[in-house]
Amino acid sequence: MAKGDRFVVLTMDKQTGNAGGLSAHIDREVYDANLDRMVTFRPKSVRDDSRTALNRECIEGAKKVGRTQAIWNRLKEEGFSRESSGKKKIVTKGEKKTRKIKDDAVIALCFICSSDEETMKQFEKEGRLDDWIDSTLGWFKQEFGDKNVVSAVLHMDETTPHLHVTVVPITYEEPKPRKEKPKFDERGKPLRKYETDENGNIILDESGRAIVKKRTYKKQEVTARLSAKDICNPVAMERWQTGYAKAMAPFGLRRGIAGSKQKRVPPAEWNL
Repeated sequence: MAKGDRFVVLTMDKQTGNAGGLSAHIDREVYDANLDRMVTFRPKSVRDDSRTALNRECIEGAKKVGRTQAIWNRLKEEGFSRESSGKKKIVTKGEKKTRKIKDDAVIALCFICSSDEETMKQFEKEGRLDDWIDSTLGWFKQEFGDKNVVSAVLHMDETTPHLHVTVVPITYEEPKPRKEKPKFDERGKPLRKYETDENGNIILDESGRAIVKKRTYKKQEVTARLSAKDICNPVAMERWQTGYAKAMAPFGLRRGIAGSKQKRVPPAEWNL
């Protein structure tokens, strides 16, 4: 890296319903079975406890309920649930069908947004950190949809200030084209269904003709899908790196080398 180069950092981890370690690091709290409640958690990556008070959630909805609950609220909004009712539920008009989420399903994409230590601390010193956060969230909402960006946690107590952005991978599937039913049988006679009474007898009109049953069609709706596979693929990830870098250009940041063989150092290894 040449002196003066400033690159964007954009990495991602997938969170399943049981990703306790990832949630504990971002939320800075963990469940204590002995106390039966959440307690404060201090990751090994923390370098300055005096700056922990500067950590903050940057999205209003998550400020009220917390990052984890914000994820489940978004899922519930689209009819996803952790548990199945076990019985077929009659869905009223305007209500969504409840679908159970598999235990190993990816419920969130967790991004880390940052740059090098010197650059991020310079943003803080110059009072540009909030502008950087706003621009970052603006790009995420445009890329993934406003509702799917449920949390953005700023960490200030580690070596380099950075933002954890949480995205719920919900996409929408358009209704499939309706299959046309045949109107005539193999002999060329029209296929008709007639109105029947409770005993199965065909109902006749005043002139003695059988009453043809009107066809009814079930209204097809756009279906929400929880699928990280729909969103995460090599082409999309390449686009994210380029798109996010363009959004960060006003801050003097640029994209890293495309196709670089340099590997990301795992957090556990970095902490050692």
